[in-house]
Amino acid sequence: MEALNAEFLTKNLNLNKQEAQSFWPVYNNYRREMNNLFRARHQVRKQAKEQGNPGLVDGLKYETQILETKKRYLKQFYEVLPKAKADLVYSTEREFREHLINQLKERRENRG
Repeated sequence: MEALNAEFLTKNLNLNKQEAQSFWPVYNNYRREMNNLFRARHQVRKQAKEQGNPGLVDGLKYETQILETKKRYLKQFYEVLPKAKADLVYSTEREFREHLINQLKERRENRG
């Protein structure tokens, strides 16, 4: 999955070799942080559900942290990529997820 994501981002952001060498360490740190936040948010939601508590305040705390992380990393992407390419990182990431979802839907439809 990570290899497909890397290929998709490299192609759609049109990264040259120098840009890719600078971009991938920053992006990998970003993904690691985001994955940690998503896991923590999931745990908080799970515990809140088990306790019969909607956990809205804790959920908003994680949404805020996710947004702050994205803002911080966008600044770092600006340091390693031209602005036009850095501005496309998050939307290209979203396109990749949508692409995967569509492929899974097609596979399910073709099987049954």
